[in-house]
Amino acid sequence: MLKKILRCAVSATLALSILAAPCLAAAPEQGNATVTADALNLRSEPNTESAVKAVIYNGSYLVVTGSKGDWYDVIYDGTEGFVHSDYVDYALTADTKFGTTGTVRGMSVRMRSGPELSAKVLGYYNTGATFTVLGISGEWVRVSTKAGIVGYIHSDYIVCSSASNTLTSNYDSRGAAIVASAKEYMGVPYVWAGTSPYGFDCSGLVMYVYALHGYSMYRVAQDMYYYDGVHVDRSELKAGDVICFGYGRNSITHVGIYIGDGQFIHASSGGGCVMISSLVGYYDNMYVGAKRLIG
Repeated sequence: MLKKILRCAVSATLALSILAAPCLAAAPEQGNATVTADALNLRSEPNTESAVKAVIYNGSYLVVTGSKGDWYDVIYDGTEGFVHSDYVDYALTADTKFGTTGTVRGMSVRMRSGPELSAKVLGYYNTGATFTVLGISGEWVRVSTKAGIVGYIHSDYIVCSSASNTLTSNYDSRGAAIVASAKEYMGVPYVWAGTSPYGFDCSGLVMYVYALHGYSMYRVAQDMYYYDGVHVDRSELKAGDVICFGYGRNSITHVGIYIGDGQFIHASSGGGCVMISSLVGYYDNMYVGAKRLIG
């Protein structure tokens, strides 16, 4: 008998208040399915009267995240819905591109070279890091980074979502709240290695403010750039994004929090305190990229 589980949360937002279930869990129904019918309706609810969200053709792969009676709760090409179990073949493992995004939930989550704890560690990732889901192997999710690194992350630390839902408008309210918190520390002295309201360095301020809103981040600017959140184009900056400065991607020397209108708040060693600066002149020339934490 299939064990009832929480499905992955797939919606128009990934708000902090919404808890998504892991992509996979130990329950046997978690896995993938291959469509056996010539054409199969992906429905909005587990019944034949509900709206058809997509038509899926023979041989297509689906991520199975749960079940309701004779119906599987699935994600197909980034869209969540239900398909009847009579028209798919279920399996625990599969290797294929599902058109689905996996988002890390946790601090220093390990990506491994194989689906086992003894496999080599390929990297460490924090909440908000996103991957393309390539496959399923029992309790492990096979993923690929934007740089093309392929590995496995345990299902306890990654959640599935629509590929188009990683950055959403709900970030606006969270970003505004982060900016408001950062502004409370205007004038606090710059202190090298400082991580408290008695004194901050640049990454200490960012880490401290984000922690107030439930985010775990790496301690140093370079790691924030590589491992925290997702990369955002400069043309798409929003309040609350972490902006990174330096001499290139491998030499991030400073970070701050974007507040909008071409300005950011940061703990400045040159200014001697937490202050607001504009993305012009020196900071324009030193700008490397931006990261957005989500979920």
